[in-house]
Amino acid sequence: MRICLIILAGLCLTAPTVDGRKVYISKVAKDSSETNFYNRLAKNDYHVIATDKNSKDAVEVTEPLGSKVMLVELPSSDYQLLHNEVARFGDIAITVVENFTPGYHDHSNHMLYFEPVNTHIQSIATLKQATNLTIKAKGPEVKFEIDPLFLAKKIKEFTGVDPIEIDGQSEFITNRQGDSNRKLARKYLKAQYQALGFEVSEHNYGRGANFIAERKGRSDQYVVISSHYDTVATAGADDNAAGTITALAVAKALSDINFEYSLRVLAFDQEELGLVGSKEYAKHLSNSGDIDNLVGVLNLEMTGYDSDDDGGFHVIDCNENNSPDLTEVVMQAVSEASLNLTKVFACTNRSDHASFWRYDKPAIVVSENFFGNDSNPCYHRSCDKIDQMNFSYMTKITQAIAGATYHLLQPVD
Repeated sequence: MRICLIILAGLCLTAPTVDGRKVYISKVAKDSSETNFYNRLAKNDYHVIATDKNSKDAVEVTEPLGSKVMLVELPSSDYQLLHNEVARFGDIAITVVENFTPGYHDHSNHMLYFEPVNTHIQSIATLKQATNLTIKAKGPEVKFEIDPLFLAKKIKEFTGVDPIEIDGQSEFITNRQGDSNRKLARKYLKAQYQALGFEVSEHNYGRGANFIAERKGRSDQYVVISSHYDTVATAGADDNAAGTITALAVAKALSDINFEYSLRVLAFDQEELGLVGSKEYAKHLSNSGDIDNLVGVLNLEMTGYDSDDDGGFHVIDCNENNSPDLTEVVMQAVSEASLNLTKVFACTNRSDHASFWRYDKPAIVVSENFFGNDSNPCYHRSCDKIDQMNFSYMTKITQAIAGATYHLLQPVD
């Protein structure tokens, strides 16, 4: 880059250019031996990876000072050209965001997912292996009765429609964006899970805190049910009080049953800022070695909107490692309970399940039909309130997750 400065003598001087780091982005096969990368996004048949090493098929991108190279998940490969787009691999585009500031980058289009290229290389060389834990349905056929009135009551409390009592005071959770409201939400979840006999704790990572509730099984191995509890500046009834309360209802349904594996319920913080809480927690599990005991993750994201009552929903695994085994268990639970739910195909990295794919662990996201032409029109808008909720539909999804979790935890006498 040359900048000409006009001075009295009419000379043109060349200002020095500050070069940013170079990253190399390529499309690789699912079974690629590449185990060191900044980022790896999963699609059903391939990965798109960003690395610090060049290869013959890689696109080289320089990250200018103050800007950020982004991997952008598109709704389709023929989606319109993005601003500052550098290249495209299938339905993953590479673009440069100028004057980058950390935060949510959907560029006013909720069908796009922007992920900044990380600044540190991650290695999964020691983790790239099939899980040695059992992912299959175990136990007799079961149908859990989930009370829709319970779901509605808890959604009202978690979205500020009804007051909650915390530390002897009546409080309202108006949204779950600011620090104080997110802390209030965690206190609410703590009281709910302690009443069910779960051990509760928090995983603090500096910028935020994840909520953890656990019911021990006979072994150290565990199944995770997760959701994110934070919001943008809205009540967040569907996004994501719905997923968080679905998890609570599942925990309630399973609280009196003995299992081989432990049940760990996670409510992640700062999903809306780029999956921050789940990335930090997955890294914590990897650093501690506890990730080796993880059987699989059922992540719940927006489970309460079905405008046409057709029962369409997503069980998303992107054919990633052993994740399709989890999908199979969920669909078996749907069949066992004769639920009017139909799986609509989608593949996305834009929720907290993907934080575990980075460590080659099985994880899926279960959600309403967000990518199949029945997305909630109040997504990230002030109208995301309880009057948009379809509790009959939410009850069915909760029944399916309860049945799947029951099988994954492996009931014992």
